[in-house]
Amino acid sequence: MRWPALFCALAAFLLASPAAAQSEEDARAAAAAMIAEAGAAGVFEPAGDASGAVQVRHIASGLVCRFEPGYPRRVVVFDASVSGAAPGEDAACDSGDGAGARTLYVTRYPEPRSADAALGFAVAQLRARFPSGVAVETTVEGFEEPDPPLPDSRTAAFVIQTDRGEAYTRVSVAVIDGWEVKMRYTTWSGAEGVVAAETLWRETLAQFAAPAP
Repeated sequence: MRWPALFCALAAFLLASPAAAQSEEDARAAAAAMIAEAGAAGVFEPAGDASGAVQVRHIASGLVCRFEPGYPRRVVVFDASVSGAAPGEDAACDSGDGAGARTLYVTRYPEPRSADAALGFAVAQLRARFPSGVAVETTVEGFEEPDPPLPDSRTAAFVIQTDRGEAYTRVSVAVIDGWEVKMRYTTWSGAEGVVAAETLWRETLAQFAAPAP
């Protein structure tokens, strides 16, 4: 299961101090170094822009992960023999921000699951780790529906007990062109963290939104 590594890193993500933005060249170099450290060359590539943020692109799916400055970050390529995916087609970006810790996964299974099935599997994993978790409302108010619309997705959210106290955690999934895109986000920051999680998921889905006609 992938949960333990995520939760071991949560404290570091939330306690780290933001750093100043850097040049696009430095950001791309930092992304390249992270990819090299993970042995993920050919799976991820630097995807920097003028903002100076460290960004990487999962080459096969096109998913771009943006890392907030000053927080620990990494990319992960999972053992393809476990999921049955082709090499490099089961990967993740692991990071944090001022509100919480988040992981974006992208996987192309030999037989894609429906969004409902993918969410059911993710929720079963979460409940196995946090059996006392209490399901909570997943709708987050204050967001306008974009044009073009975002791809269809599913979300489940829970309040869980951790060694740092009560936390909000959610899992969101979408199946897009055969790729299962998933986000896990956990926060102790109350409403701020709930909004940050929804914002990240919407930004992630927007990468795959159909272009305007």
